[in-house]
Amino acid sequence: MTRQWKLKTLIATSLRKELKQAILDGASQIAVPAFVSTLCICIVFVPMFFLTGVAKFLFVPLAEAVVFCHDASYLLSRTLVPRL
Repeated sequence: MTRQWKLKTLIATSLRKELKQAILDGASQIAVPAFVSTLCICIVFVPMFFLTGVAKFLFVPLAEAVVFCHDASYLLSRTLVPRL
């Protein structure tokens, strides 16, 4: 047996949980870090909404798209992905 195989076997036997509980535990452990990183990325794009002139028409749709995509990604990571 290799060392890696022994380590995996030890972890599997010591942390024996049902699949559903393991999924819920894993999803709850990443909830806050995922939210904070999503929030940080969205905050970076907030100043774009205060632009004026031509720059507003060029960059505000980009900022909206990025914020929407990150929000949707966070929502899906908390709801759909743990269910799969």
